[in-house]
Amino acid sequence: MKYKVLALLLAVILAFGGLAGCAGTGVQNYDGGASAAPESSGTPDGGAEDTRDYAAARAKYPLDTVVMTINGSQVTWGEYFYWLYYSMSYIEQYVGTIPDLSAASMFDETQTYAQYFSVSARDMVKQYHALEVNAKAAGASLTAEDEAYLQELLASDITACVGEEGTEEDFYAYLEGVYVSPELYSYINQVSCLYNDCFDKLYGGSGELLSDEDAAAFAEANGYMTAKHILLSTVDTEGEALSEEEKAAKLETAKNIAAQLDAAEGDARLALFDELMTDYSEDVGLPSYPEGYCFAKGKMDEAFETAVAGLEDYEISGIVETQFGYHIILRLPTEPDNLVEYYSETEQYTLRYLAAVDAYDVLVGNWITDAEAVWEPEFENLDLNTLFA
Repeated sequence: MKYKVLALLLAVILAFGGLAGCAGTGVQNYDGGASAAPESSGTPDGGAEDTRDYAAARAKYPLDTVVMTINGSQVTWGEYFYWLYYSMSYIEQYVGTIPDLSAASMFDETQTYAQYFSVSARDMVKQYHALEVNAKAAGASLTAEDEAYLQELLASDITACVGEEGTEEDFYAYLEGVYVSPELYSYINQVSCLYNDCFDKLYGGSGELLSDEDAAAFAEANGYMTAKHILLSTVDTEGEALSEEEKAAKLETAKNIAAQLDAAEGDARLALFDELMTDYSEDVGLPSYPEGYCFAKGKMDEAFETAVAGLEDYEISGIVETQFGYHIILRLPTEPDNLVEYYSETEQYTLRYLAAVDAYDVLVGNWITDAEAVWEPEFENLDLNTLFA
């Protein structure tokens, strides 16, 4: 399941389409007095447009100057400055250029704007470096498959950003316009690969290394249940209600099915349920979910969920009416490898896989929270007013 999107806690923009948006953003004046949520158009109080000289600020230090370490991993000025630029330009495109960065922040009055932006940039680099350090400690590394993927990604990004005739040189010149060096571009994408590879190391590509106990705990915590059903639909393919006569006929069929099931016992009853489901059920999802639906609380029709919750494993309901029609439901045990949903026509999310993703999200979140950021003295209290003077 390589390179599909996991539930990243990295809360950052990896797609450089987002950078393209930053590159084209006009920055406007801000008088420091706004208290409401920022607007995205116009200049506050009719002020004239202004632009920070980010290039001059960036040039005040060599790009390879070490600004801080995260768990011992060095963060350079070039990397830190990009996230500082990203944080400041993102906010100022809405509220306008903030004239005094030592003023109390409108977002957190306990911080100045300078502190707010510095902490935002620090937290961005902290996420990447904490993940890199811990992923490598867990045994993750770039594979030949990763390297091939990164080359494909580079080619795709070149086309997306500078056109089909664009070159690698053109692309890096484009990135330089938003203060992303070739090294930072590569680093961001490499860490993304490490994220996936670390998941595989810890949990297996499909979550198969997660224990049954952990999968069961996840299922219980999220209210997962599993059930098959025989549906006699009371709506047409357009979602419109059938006539009363048609509904009555469907109900009679449901009663007939229920009577047949009531007359059977034990394993024969379960086998009969499958046979009747194949013959009568009008659920369009049946071909994809022949073994039933494994679902979390709140994912199904409320009446359907309530009926399933009221059954014991292998118990069959009476006729249950929902907005979709008449159901006869067989509750099944919720097992770790039950299919929950499809990622594509050929790839599936099992309950175990989703539990592994959840566990990994928590783990990565803890890595980031616990990461130690140590500033170099020159940058710990960097005066942003002076930097942008």
